[in-house]
Amino acid sequence: MKQLTLVILLLLETTLYAQNYKIEFETEYILPSTAMIAVLTPNNLIQTRSIDTIVTFKSYNLNDVNLIDRSFHCKYNQSTSNISDYLLGTMILLPVFTNLNDFKSSWELPVMYAENLLGTFAITSIVKLIVQRSRPYNYYSDTPLDILNGGDSQFSFFSGHTSLAFSSAVFNSIVFELQNSSSEYKGLVWTLSLAGAASTGLLRILAGQHFLTDVIAGALIGTIVGWSIPQLNNYEETISNSEKIVNSNLIIFRFKI
Repeated sequence: MKQLTLVILLLLETTLYAQNYKIEFETEYILPSTAMIAVLTPNNLIQTRSIDTIVTFKSYNLNDVNLIDRSFHCKYNQSTSNISDYLLGTMILLPVFTNLNDFKSSWELPVMYAENLLGTFAITSIVKLIVQRSRPYNYYSDTPLDILNGGDSQFSFFSGHTSLAFSSAVFNSIVFELQNSSSEYKGLVWTLSLAGAASTGLLRILAGQHFLTDVIAGALIGTIVGWSIPQLNNYEETISNSEKIVNSNLIIFRFKI
């Protein structure tokens, strides 16, 4: 249900902003549609699998875990897990509020951000389905059975919260820097955005939801996607062309006067 809600909200956002503009079909509809299919398909398979397979505590041994993850892992913590959910929601909304005027005035930006989130979510879901790594809380006998049987206990790699947080953070920072090239706040936006994303990853570890390598991989994938989407859409060139049009209009206006 969460996956479907995300897709519906993103498509509605894209439609509302793009309905009065001519959108390049190949770039702005095929990519989001492909990502949407990739998002829904693996997660439907995951939900189907969770119905047929009930996970209960068995002989998980931390000695079977690699040295890096064995050195830094935590028990399940519901409160910390909830906080990570709230922080992720904040990170997803961050680009909208940081670049609110640009989101309102341009269709390219909301469409690109929809692609960013859908692409990140699709890659994460597919990898989770393929790898099916046990979450850290499986290794503790005091983990509540409802958590173990929740259908999500075998999808630790890699962290979806972290990948989404970093893709949002990097996307936010790049867009702000391109739109405000002379701003003195560029460094601050980068720092706060990445700090929020890193905090999300740390909370996932402290909540017993992920190992360290799950978070590192999620951060890497999220960073790559968050950087790639503006590049694939030539967003810097779009801004440059817009500035040229504005400058040309100013010159004509001055000439007429």
